[in-house]
Amino acid sequence: MVVGAIRALAGSTHPDVQLSGVEIAAALPALDAAMLAETISGWLVPGERFFLLHPANIMKNLARAGYGNAALRIATAYFQVFSKDDRLATLHDHLMYEHFLSDTATDLIAAAPRPALELFCDLLHRVAVIRKYLPVDEHGDLSNHLLGDIDGNPQHRDIPTALAAAIVEAATEAIREDVSKANDVVSRIRSREGMVFERIAMRVVASSSGSLPELATRYLMDADLIGASWCRTEYDLIAKAWFPSLGAQEQQAILDRVDSFIQEDRWRKWFVEANHREPNEWDAREHRFATVHDIVGGWSDVLPVDRQRELEAGAAEFGTPSDRYHRFVGFVTSPRSSEDMSSAGVDATISFLRDRAPDPDRESARETTALAGEFRTAVSADPLAYSKSASEVIDLPSIFVRRFLEGLDTPAFNGANLDWSSLLSFMTTVVRRLERRPVDADRYPLLRACIALMVSGLRKTAAIDIRHGGEVLSLATSLHAIASTTPEPDEMRRLLQPPSFADARQRLSGSIVELSILGLNWLHANGAASTSEPSTNTPSPVGALRSMLVQSLADQSGKHAAPRMVMGRYLNCLYRVEGCWLRHHLTSLLPVDDESLREYAWSTHLRDDVGPIDDLFEEPSYRDCYIGEIGKMSSGGANVRETNNHRLTGYLITLLVRGTLPEELLNLFLESAPMSERQDAMRLIGQTIGSGGAESSALKERAERYWSRRLSAAKASADRSRYANEIGSIGLWFLWNVDVDWLLEQITDALGAGYAPNDLFIVFQRLSRLEEAKIDKVIEVLEGIATSPSVSRYALMVQPAELRKMLTAGKVSQSEKTRRRVERIVNVLASKGVDSFIDLLR
Repeated sequence: MVVGAIRALAGSTHPDVQLSGVEIAAALPALDAAMLAETISGWLVPGERFFLLHPANIMKNLARAGYGNAALRIATAYFQVFSKDDRLATLHDHLMYEHFLSDTATDLIAAAPRPALELFCDLLHRVAVIRKYLPVDEHGDLSNHLLGDIDGNPQHRDIPTALAAAIVEAATEAIREDVSKANDVVSRIRSREGMVFERIAMRVVASSSGSLPELATRYLMDADLIGASWCRTEYDLIAKAWFPSLGAQEQQAILDRVDSFIQEDRWRKWFVEANHREPNEWDAREHRFATVHDIVGGWSDVLPVDRQRELEAGAAEFGTPSDRYHRFVGFVTSPRSSEDMSSAGVDATISFLRDRAPDPDRESARETTALAGEFRTAVSADPLAYSKSASEVIDLPSIFVRRFLEGLDTPAFNGANLDWSSLLSFMTTVVRRLERRPVDADRYPLLRACIALMVSGLRKTAAIDIRHGGEVLSLATSLHAIASTTPEPDEMRRLLQPPSFADARQRLSGSIVELSILGLNWLHANGAASTSEPSTNTPSPVGALRSMLVQSLADQSGKHAAPRMVMGRYLNCLYRVEGCWLRHHLTSLLPVDDESLREYAWSTHLRDDVGPIDDLFEEPSYRDCYIGEIGKMSSGGANVRETNNHRLTGYLITLLVRGTLPEELLNLFLESAPMSERQDAMRLIGQTIGSGGAESSALKERAERYWSRRLSAAKASADRSRYANEIGSIGLWFLWNVDVDWLLEQITDALGAGYAPNDLFIVFQRLSRLEEAKIDKVIEVLEGIATSPSVSRYALMVQPAELRKMLTAGKVSQSEKTRRRVERIVNVLASKGVDSFIDLLR
């Protein structure tokens, strides 16, 4: 009868029904629980679930009792993977999928190893497809990159690695159970697409090599696998288990293949190019040893004795792989540390760098690089003293000049005191040298360092005295001219467009625009800006900087996104200091007829700027960006819009509480925005209502009107699900300084309309701390929560101490109505299975 009753509720979506059903199934004998496998698996669908521990226990109980098929039926739903917002998703919280898989896999495998193997293979293939490692396409087979080390710590496994480990365990158990099916088991794994399954098959062969001698031999003799990096660990495992059993000819064939990787002519050519000298005998021996050791190091203990001795001798002579790596990449120690430089002082350090005469070899070049890094650290530690001695640095090698500039960048950004008079003269000299030497290996890094230091200095508008205006303008103009003729490095050019403001400002074109904007802001802050248009004969400083921005906007091809992205980030700053100019050029920055071009500036304004610009809503090009963004949000949008969507909601609510949001835009947002965005809007509304200060009273009033408007719409709606989470966001408001009497009235009103607060943990915690004078209202709220059909039993169990405290206080209230409410709450809780408060009825 119990099983039949639960089966009759299979179609229910109520969380309390499902929770009770799986709790009962967990307490039933395995025979009865097996008959509920279909019902339980039907409840395991994407969405909020509070009972995932119970199906895990049911699976283990069923498997141990011999009901493997029933256990796997639940496992198929319980461990399902699916795509959500184009990302891998499961029914579980972070890391819990891996935990439950490791906890239940052994029991599932023991009960039904072959079906378990098929399930885990299906799941791993699905993971590879969702994460776009499969199917194999024109980019090749990427699936091998899905996994790390399968033998790693189980506590550190991710989902695909946990599934791979389960496949190995299931296959090994299936072979142990019936060794005659060993080849078929491995074939089932290998039949799946992708190198990831070949790696797993090799690991199964390694652990069962005695059962699969032909396949083990085939793997070891495969010339494409010997020395292959993608399966080296698995090849090593098979070799350790099976190489000693091979015949002498087979062993020699493998070793000959290993030796074939020693290609001395090719290596010698590379060595000369990298080291600018011919290799000696020691270099050649190290190359031969390293090449062989990298391939056979994992199974060297099963090699012939003479081979083992050769490797041992090589390790003694050439060191560990770590030692050889450091020699290869040039790991060296600086001849003087930054601490040494600080102790010696500025003058002594600069003299040391000036007088140093390194040898013209690769090792000395590496030492110079390390020394320059230490110099940069020393400069950052004492920026004022070093900036005063800038003129002494100018004749040092270029690498030290660059590190000097870079060492001052962070202190300048943080507003540290610097001698800008000396620094501006120093940078002027650097720039003149760059102008005279258009082809120079150090041109780009020196240019970038100069621009970055200027940007950091101008950011703090009081750092550079306005008396240096002529030098600043001259430097900015020269840097702009040099940047326009300096190519970006290959790694920058390979990127079609910068993905973010941080990347855009690293481009020369973007950094020059940032320099121009901050220069305008610096002039404005120091009273040197002029609102008049510049003379055609003698451009003003403002006119010169404006001209740089206009040149950046002139490119309408969309190839140069960086300048537009930087302007979008500083749109508020530009409007504040150059409002008329910005209005005049806004259609060029945000062209109405070119969405892709408009997107560059709009995306960074929305993502990285300080907020919306109220006055610009008069401009169609600015207003249309909001309309277009809401349209992308309502259409489900692409994943790249996630951050923008969040900021869009924040911008709209900011405009709303300021009283400048057009009504048609608000209506469009409310009609189109998904639940998550409307819920986030309500969070921001609560923060506004809870903000302090008398000056914010008008903002609070508008925020409260928005809440009333949304609650009224929710009351009038026949579709409760559209408003549930949005109105439920009032639960978060208990975190902030919202007037508690007003808040209690609002939450009571919402509960009366059938909308329960989210975040009951926060609600109960705050309610329990209110003074006793408010207990009658608190109990009224609790009654609404307890009787709400949308509040699950689990949610009522998370704060038992706080709930008891409130009910106990309500029981002794002077109000008979409150005391009756306490009795009703206790009875309702007991009917839902929360019976720990029944003693309060006595």
